[in-house]
Amino acid sequence: MSVITEDSFRWKFPGWVNDPEIKEEDKRELFEMGMGDSFNDADAMEVNELCFYCAEHLSLPYIYWQGCHGDIKGERKGISLHAACATEFAQKLKNDVVKLEKEGVE
Repeated sequence: MSVITEDSFRWKFPGWVNDPEIKEEDKRELFEMGMGDSFNDADAMEVNELCFYCAEHLSLPYIYWQGCHGDIKGERKGISLHAACATEFAQKLKNDVVKLEKEGVE
C-alpha cells in the first residue's frame, strides 16, 4: 500500500547507486545488466485515473494498493482510492469480515 504523491512520478536512481558498502566493481556489473537505470515509483504501479470505490477522477495525493490480477496468477492489479474513499472502503471491508467471523466463516 502506498500514498501516491507528485514525488512518486519523479525519476531517481536505485538506492544502491550511492551506497558506499557496495563495491564499485559490483556497481559496474549491475549497471551493465541494466539495473542502474533511473526509475520512478509509478513505474511499478498500474496507474489509474479513476477511484476504485467512487469512480471519480483522482488527484494527488491518493492511496494505491497492489495485488494480483484475477485472471492471470502473478500479474499485478492495482486499485487507487481517494483518501476518504479508502477510509469508507476499509471500514465496510472490516464490517464484512466481522460479520463473517460472527457467523463462524473463515
